Amino acid sequence: MPRMSVPNFVTRHRTLAAFAAGALTATILVGGGVAIASIPSPAGAFTACVATAGGGVRIIDVATGARCRSTERTVSWSRGYRYRGAWVATTSYAVGDVVASTGSSYLAKAASKGKKPVVGATWGLLAAAGAKGATGPSGPPGASGAAGVTGPAGATGPAGPTGPPGVDGTNGTNGTNGTNGTNGTDGAAGAPGVSGYQQIDSLTTTVPAGTIGFAIATCPAGTKVLGGGMRLSGTSTVPRNNYASSATSWYASAKNNDASNITLIAQAICATVAS
Repeated sequence: MPRMSVPNFVTRHRTLAAFAAGALTATILVGGGVAIASIPSPAGAFTACVATAGGGVRIIDVATGARCRSTERTVSWSRGYRYRGAWVATTSYAVGDVVASTGSSYLAKAASKGKKPVVGATWGLLAAAGAKGATGPSGPPGASGAAGVTGPAGATGPAGPTGPPGVDGTNGTNGTNGTNGTNGTDGAAGAPGVSGYQQIDSLTTTVPAGTIGFAIATCPAGTKVLGGGMRLSGTSTVPRNNYASSATSWYASAKNNDASNITLIAQAICATVAS
């Protein structure tokens, strides 16, 4: 590409702008090499470097990091694009409007309203969305915020399990003795007492062989019979009755199964019983 002088470049920049609009990706010969870049920029700007000695001009793509040399000065111009911000379906767009959509920039090639930017007859791709960059390093922790207000008390939780028994405490000191209580009332009189126990034998009764005999022991006057029994002779005698026949006497009877006579004596246990 032949170098241009600054005056010629300035007078002919509109022609360069028209050239750039015809191709969204421009191919420019720089120093005999080939550089492929997105020119103009997404905002529709052109950037060029002008040599301070000789006035040579070269167009650069600043989006890729290209910069003018120390022996050059930087000049830029716009082809007249109008940046409209993010695309809105209800907005009317004219030729030359630039919008942003889904991370890319689009140039209006025809007037439209409600037509989503895609490459075609209405929109041209001005700058495609770049690839997602690598995740940057984590920033330092921010300062702690102020303490928030205390929230309401939560509901009471369920009772926890019973803990193990604690160790026994030391015994406390003994307390002072209490005062004696008042005497209780006398109880009711007890049952009549018994005294003067004695055994009273009846007269001896002779019981012939094969017969039944009886005897009665009578307590002395003023005493009562409390129990009794009998005394028998012989080896085959069978006692039959043995009981208190009254409050003061004891009755005893037996059958003599021996071949000879036997004797029978009734015995009463007598005592004085207080009334």
